[in-house]
Amino acid sequence: MNTCLVGYGRVGKVTALALSRDYNVNVVVFDASGQRVNEARRKGLEAFLTDASNPGMSSRIAAECDVVAV
Repeated sequence: MNTCLVGYGRVGKVTALALSRDYNVNVVVFDASGQRVNEARRKGLEAFLTDASNPGMSSRIAAECDVVAV
């Protein structure tokens, strides 16, 4: 099961780390900031640089994930 998290800001970081560490959930991060994507990867998360506000991209994210959190 993939839980996709759109945004790795202050709240996204806490959410991603809690889900992955405390609940052993596979979290995939999507963010428009290269710095945040690199930070997520350093934490061991799968992360992609993308603009999820683009309708085509948000549809692709939704299709690849079992759960999407924004």
